[in-house]
Amino acid sequence: MLSIEEFKNRMLKKWSIRNFMGKIETADEEQRHWQVVLHDVDHNDNIFFLTIATSQITKKKAYIQSRNLPHNTLVIVPIGESRYFSLETVFNCNDPIQYGVAQIYAEYTADSSIYKWVIEGTILDRIMKAIRISPQISKKIKDKILSENPD
Repeated sequence: MLSIEEFKNRMLKKWSIRNFMGKIETADEEQRHWQVVLHDVDHNDNIFFLTIATSQITKKKAYIQSRNLPHNTLVIVPIGESRYFSLETVFNCNDPIQYGVAQIYAEYTADSSIYKWVIEGTILDRIMKAIRISPQISKKIKDKILSENPD
């Protein structure tokens, strides 16, 4: 098992992807979801940001429409574009999820198989562009996520 520093250096890298059980879509039912790490986590970081993939495309379209957010802040991944998704999948790039390193490390030590490597670069590039244009994400969070991802 990796130490927490080794874990940050090896596993919490931009483009890494994890599959976890969580109550994302419904409060009553745990479902597996993919999350993509949005920036490298260095030794000084205690928090980092991920974005969640879901097959609930209609629900996510309604969400951004109801909040008058740009439609291109949703990144839709058709079947066959990624080896990780067997269904058409969407990332809502208006709501990156913040995690503590210690929290994610505890999940890793409980089940190291939840981490995979790496999401396709074309998909990550589209996610980064959507984050850049999202009016809902603060400048501070964008600076953290996009600092290594210039256009």
